[in-house]
Amino acid sequence: MPTPTKEKIYFEEYNVKVTNLRFCFHNDTIPIDQITATYVHHRVLRLTLTVFGFIGSFFTLIYGHIGLLIITSFFIWLFYEYTHYVSLYITVKDKNLKVKNGSIAGCRFIYNIEDALMLAMEESQKLMETGDFEYTDSMKFSLKMKELES
Repeated sequence: MPTPTKEKIYFEEYNVKVTNLRFCFHNDTIPIDQITATYVHHRVLRLTLTVFGFIGSFFTLIYGHIGLLIITSFFIWLFYEYTHYVSLYITVKDKNLKVKNGSIAGCRFIYNIEDALMLAMEESQKLMETGDFEYTDSMKFSLKMKELES
């Protein structure tokens, strides 16, 4: 019988932790072997349309206060699209879960999480193939609790 696998940390910042056994974010923990895919989604078209809308909204200044209201609305929309430009998704049991949003300036953080997840998934796959993998007691308990919740 194999010994329980020791956790190796690939990434740990803020409220995100990626190890060779689990992925923790926003008080949720998912075993790495249950994650089947990761992908990063960029909202390029939405941001582009918002920028053009914001620029075009300056032509509404001839309408006075209504023009200022339109410009302000487009500015708020532009800020929202900028701060949610990139999103990290994972696939767990045929369900897509949004893990994290990031701005254009924060893309590197999202990419680091994805890289760590890919490394952890590769190592988990190798351990499963060799048969050297076994859940720790705390992970077994966590999985049982998740099953009871569903």
